[in-house]
Amino acid sequence: ALVGGWLPGRRVKIHLRNGPLSFRQDYKPTQPLALYSLLRHEQKRTVVNFSITLSSDYPKPLKSKDELILFCGSRRFLINPLFSQLGNTPNDVHKFQRYLHPGQTAVASFIAPLTWGSVPA
Repeated sequence: ALVGGWLPGRRVKIHLRNGPLSFRQDYKPTQPLALYSLLRHEQKRTVVNFSITLSSDYPKPLKSKDELILFCGSRRFLINPLFSQLGNTPNDVHKFQRYLHPGQTAVASFIAPLTWGSVPA
């Protein structure tokens, strides 16, 4: 929360309204429920660059602009990344790669909501 908020480890009671009916039907009070909210600017979209390595177990290369599902923290995005070379160059230009081959690392660039800080991907 930007103002106030709760200390970690405190028990809180949350009342949800105007949610989907399926949530009420699927909710189990005996299981933990994870809730989160977005920070002030996280609804805005921007160019995001991720370092990505294709598993050597994957049988074929990935083509740039192919649709992928990316899990970033607790969020999930449908993306069409462009792949480019990883590393430093003298003039800060990176070569576009048509394919990402198994075992290879590249930078994946795509449009997605802004994400602050370090999040597991």
